[in-house]
Amino acid sequence: MIVSLANAPFGGRGWHIMVVVDATEADLTLLEYVDRIGIAKTKTVSKKGLIRIHDDYPGGDEIAYLANSNV
Repeated sequence: MIVSLANAPFGGRGWHIMVVVDATEADLTLLEYVDRIGIAKTKTVSKKGLIRIHDDYPGGDEIAYLANSNV
């Protein structure tokens, strides 16, 4: 799954498309970037927080996922 998340709540501008690398019932862990020596930098956002960001900030409200076509 990928998530387009507004940067404004984190002090930035625009949006950032991030891959979901882990999920629990309450939180999503998103891959922000991989630094030049290969260390992954992640951000954990609660699902409630993600909904609030999508409701309160313009843009950055797309979510995409792959579905099995055999289902």
